[in-house]
Amino acid sequence: MIKRASEPCKGKWALPGGKVEYGESLASALQREIREELGLEVEPLCPYRVVEIICPSSGYHYVIVVFAARPLRGGVKPAPGEVEDYAWLPPREALSEDLTVSTRKVLEEVLSEPPKLPHEAPVHAFREKLVSVFDLC
Repeated sequence: MIKRASEPCKGKWALPGGKVEYGESLASALQREIREELGLEVEPLCPYRVVEIICPSSGYHYVIVVFAARPLRGGVKPAPGEVEDYAWLPPREALSEDLTVSTRKVLEEVLSEPPKLPHEAPVHAFREKLVSVFDLC
């Protein structure tokens, strides 16, 4: 988990992540975002859950793909100005923190059903129930 150092949702806890760049695979975006935000190299194992976030007030529609991943090398070095703090928290414990609304919805969805296991074909991991919320923070 990261504590956001900038807007939107400055000071709230969230899962690390960000936008997928044009032509970038989801797995590559995951690796880049974790490296940029936390200085950590990871190996994506499989998509774990898909959650849709709709924010009519801001006109944004996010599709969040949560991956199971394994740390490879490097220590955690939070990016100044982007990450105020970080913590390794199990999903149930993270729910007691001051989370962004979207992170809370993602964690609740992750805890609602047994996880998809890495040995499943990735295409099956995307047959998920989608969850919508109406506020980003």
